Amino acid sequence: MHRTSYSCPKKVATREINGIAVELVLQKRTIVASGESWWVLSWRTRYSPNGRNRRFYFTEKDGVWTIPAAKALEMMEKAESRGALDQKSFDLDCRTGFVCDTLVSTRMAPAERRCELASFAGSEEDWGRDPFFVVNSDPNDNWKKVLIVNTDTGTATFRSITEDPGYRPKKVLRPGADWWLDNSMMDANIQQMRAFCSNLRDLLL
Repeated sequence: MHRTSYSCPKKVATREINGIAVELVLQKRTIVASGESWWVLSWRTRYSPNGRNRRFYFTEKDGVWTIPAAKALEMMEKAESRGALDQKSFDLDCRTGFVCDTLVSTRMAPAERRCELASFAGSEEDWGRDPFFVVNSDPNDNWKKVLIVNTDTGTATFRSITEDPGYRPKKVLRPGADWWLDNSMMDANIQQMRAFCSNLRDLLL
């Protein structure tokens, strides 16, 4: 596992949801050992209105972190209006040639959708009768970035999944599954966040 650090944070969107502030923060992520850096947009919030910063994506008390899909789109569009999704921040400076491959549930056959959903959602999770999801590739093949929307309730979540057996903190999604849930709040590079934003906009608007 490579230790990473964050620098140059800039809040580009903030909303209050159920009395708790949620932020999108543009910041530079760096692998400490190699010095490799790239720009990410990070979801940040707290466990309660005046509580500690939420470090873990999933807790036994609260379950997985969720946000109303419409609010998430508002925040991403605010970030977009402030230049945080501009091509100049694409993940190309240090990872030359990365192209974000994107799977969208509405473009997949039903059997393929069910199989894909099982790869990044636990058996105990309920994402409604017809979940919408977007799965983005990553420059590191051991990682993917995922958006899930419960179209029955309008609830969304953003998560990272990994095949890296040495990564911590992680959570088992299903016994014997190839992918684990990254139990940290998600950040995504600019290409990945643009794909989330455009596909969520297509769903909601």
